[in-house]
Amino acid sequence: MTEHLRPTLWRGHGAFLCLFALLFSLLFARPLLAADKSVLAIVSDRSAPTLVAGAHRLIDANKDQAIQIRSISQLANMDDKQLQALIDRHQAVVMVAVFGEPVERLLAMRYTPQQTRMVLHSDRRLLPLQQDRNGSIFARDVPEAIVSEKEALSGADELNRLKASQPRYADWLQARAYWVNRSVGNAAGLLGLVASGGVRQAPVALVPSVRFALHGKNAPRWIDAVQLGKQIDLNRRTLWILDHDTGDLAGEWALHQQLCAAQDWQCVSVLAAWGPPSESAVNTIATLTAKQRGATAIVAVQDFVIGGGEGRESVTAALEKLNVPVLKALRMSEWTEADWQLSDQGVPRDAIHYRLAMPELQGISQPQVVALAEPAQLDPETGAQVSRSKPVGPEIERQARRLTNWLRLQEKKNADKRVAIVYYNHPPGRHNIGADNLNVPESLLDMLRSLKAAGYKTGELPANGKALLDMLQASGVNLPEDRQALQAMSKQVQTLGADDYEKWFKTLPASVQAEMVNGPLGALQQLMQDQAATIATLSSASDRRARIALLQQRMHNTVSDLQHALDGLRHKGRTRALDLLAQLEVAYQGVLDMLAKGEAPQWQNSKQLSQALIAMQIEGIRGWGAAPGKVMVWEGRQLIPGVRFGNVFLGPQPPRGWELNEELLHANMSFPPPHQYLGFYHYLQSVFKADALVHVGRHSTYEFLPKRSAGLSESDYPSLVAGDLPGIYPYIVDGVGEGIQAKRRGLAVMVDHLTPPLAITELYDDLLELRQLIESAEAATDDHTRGEAVQTLRRKIDTMGLRDELTASMDEELKVRGIGFDDIDEALLLHEVGHYL
Repeated sequence: MTEHLRPTLWRGHGAFLCLFALLFSLLFARPLLAADKSVLAIVSDRSAPTLVAGAHRLIDANKDQAIQIRSISQLANMDDKQLQALIDRHQAVVMVAVFGEPVERLLAMRYTPQQTRMVLHSDRRLLPLQQDRNGSIFARDVPEAIVSEKEALSGADELNRLKASQPRYADWLQARAYWVNRSVGNAAGLLGLVASGGVRQAPVALVPSVRFALHGKNAPRWIDAVQLGKQIDLNRRTLWILDHDTGDLAGEWALHQQLCAAQDWQCVSVLAAWGPPSESAVNTIATLTAKQRGATAIVAVQDFVIGGGEGRESVTAALEKLNVPVLKALRMSEWTEADWQLSDQGVPRDAIHYRLAMPELQGISQPQVVALAEPAQLDPETGAQVSRSKPVGPEIERQARRLTNWLRLQEKKNADKRVAIVYYNHPPGRHNIGADNLNVPESLLDMLRSLKAAGYKTGELPANGKALLDMLQASGVNLPEDRQALQAMSKQVQTLGADDYEKWFKTLPASVQAEMVNGPLGALQQLMQDQAATIATLSSASDRRARIALLQQRMHNTVSDLQHALDGLRHKGRTRALDLLAQLEVAYQGVLDMLAKGEAPQWQNSKQLSQALIAMQIEGIRGWGAAPGKVMVWEGRQLIPGVRFGNVFLGPQPPRGWELNEELLHANMSFPPPHQYLGFYHYLQSVFKADALVHVGRHSTYEFLPKRSAGLSESDYPSLVAGDLPGIYPYIVDGVGEGIQAKRRGLAVMVDHLTPPLAITELYDDLLELRQLIESAEAATDDHTRGEAVQTLRRKIDTMGLRDELTASMDEELKVRGIGFDDIDEALLLHEVGHYL
């Protein structure tokens, strides 16, 4: 090329300039791109797909551009040496949406002065690592006026004005604008800015902070709030879905599409950035809903608190004024569906505070898992591990049915509504109708009178609480051991035939049917074998380790529950059963160790031990046998005790067990309830056809049934029992720890009632502190917090001189176990001291 062009260089000044310009463009235009910095981006798992798509667009424009992306999950699988080497290999590093454990690791790494670093939307402790062509702009301080400034995000003119007035922070402000306006094009712009050292700054494509999509038969219509107000049908049943601003990403948008298509309702998706935009979104919903004549409900997919720190109270007040159901939908990126099905937690422990607890502060209730992560795949161009969100079809259908049932309550006339009210009858018997610090007969009568006054059909009501109690004691109690009473009761209460129950029972998940018939040991053996076969097929070592850890946790929890039940058992084979169980745990651990080494597991030993335990015929452990079972059954028909007043049914919650001390089963998360327990609730839903389910007072047992701690599936027993009915739960105001179970596992809407008036005694304040320690331990989401509360509780018991009194009240339990007060485990201590108080 040079020899061909050389003669033309002397033909004149103009020709020289033209050729010089041509040579300059040829020599420097593409090389400018080719010489761009190699970029490493460290990003949250959730944001990785957007950044990867932006990287692909940039690489398509410049094949020489080197971009590597690593998710937070990938960092967790690296040691510090590998992470340092990865950082050292790149001339520029971007950190986006980095919080939690990786922060300390990244702060401990070494960085060169020549390296460009951009820190966005991350833990503020990382901001001093920022290094661009203007230097280490946050090394000395982090100006609040810069990092919290919002005007520059509203348009190009505002952004340019701020950059001109604050040139030191210009590159960071431009990068922040790219990220806040998240899109594939803006992600490419962000990476291009970093790669060019700030030279290339493509215009930011503004994405509105609040967007509305009105779903129809065809594609949804993306419109603003003004257009929405004109196009929405105020007479139709309407569902609002409030999501993060990333809700239109491919996998995440599928959740909206499936939920909107699940029922015949008008559906509006609202995508809002966290903080003030989500407050604005709720205000728009409130304005339009105030004019609405059709029934309305809201699904909140957003985590944390809607409106952020500044707007939280405003949003809470708006939701309270709206007075419509606001249900929580859980989209979890940490687990695949296989992980979630295996987990006994249901929601990752470190996510409970922002996915469950914080939304509860705003009255957002009934959390259900509706989307999980697809198995992660490695992007060949960037090396990023990308996992997209995937809707869980059956769970979306369950939430849609629950929403529909809430909407029906708004639409039905009170005279047509059917209400099932369940009270506590523990232990079973005619004289044990009650609840914690609640006069149940008088409260039930007050409810009946209020319902009648509101237009519900109740028929004639008893004259007073004593008359109602007489009726309940005659027909509304559980008497599983009294055969003569069962025979008499069979002629005066509702019953469920064996054929009817068995037909419904066969519709339950196969794992539930097997567990009901064969007990928790049979179910555990099958679970171990099925999961071992699945784990053996996983190609990723980290995936295998994670799955083995979940299976190990599930196994140990089940064994611990069985041990707790056996520990307090009066049975001649108690010692042998405990020994067999300990051997079984060792055998299962051996299987897990073999899996971890990649060896084929051997099952003969665990099968023999499991079968030996089942053969001992201990109630609960052996299972409940074939349907319809034996508890509360007369001549093959399950008895459904209770009293009916028009469209209102009052009935006792079925016994959790019988031969085995029910105290040991009450909160045991591994023992399924008897057949009649399931049959009772099946009757309420399918025969009585209740529109709503009310549990009266602390506390029921359904919220303590197996399996997951939160984020329950259709196969968890509280889900089977309560179904998709709206649940209302009058609950004592100081029952925080146990009330959490009713909210998160029972999916109940809590209605607090006050504690009764009490006279102050010398120990009043100290006893109150004991109650608070129990609540803290029961509500704890980690072992350390629970352990600290229990240790403090033990010390306070001794300080207050209550040891002897508590020992006497626990005499039978201690004798059965052959232990003293100091040897009591945490679960028993909390339970017994709670009852004492």
